Amino acid sequence: REEDNGGVAAAGAAAALSKALADAEREAKAFESRMVVGEALHMVTAALGGGDPPPGGYLDSCRGCEFTVASMSCSCSSRSGFAKKSVLDRPFECAAPPGIDNQDGCLVCVRLDGREERAKGC
Repeated sequence: REEDNGGVAAAGAAAALSKALADAEREAKAFESRMVVGEALHMVTAALGGGDPPPGGYLDSCRGCEFTVASMSCSCSSRSGFAKKSVLDRPFECAAPPGIDNQDGCLVCVRLDGREERAKGC
């Protein structure tokens, strides 16, 4: 009788785990869909020449930024205090947060797929 109860408990735990995994997967897909829609809206807005610049810490240390869907360019402060021109491809494909950052005068972003990408020439 005890063996039967153990089997029932294990089956119940497995079913609960399966449901939790399915719920988590559904939530992840919904979040991903929201991210894709948000990024698409950013791209369309940028293509039309309006809207806010891509988010990130670079806004505190980079000046004269110009952006389109294809690229953005800024003059960013380096550790030495000099400004460097930095050009990053596809700025609206950066995850937010963390968004785009300035690392020693170079624009850097974490892509939606998790890869870190530095501006050209950095």
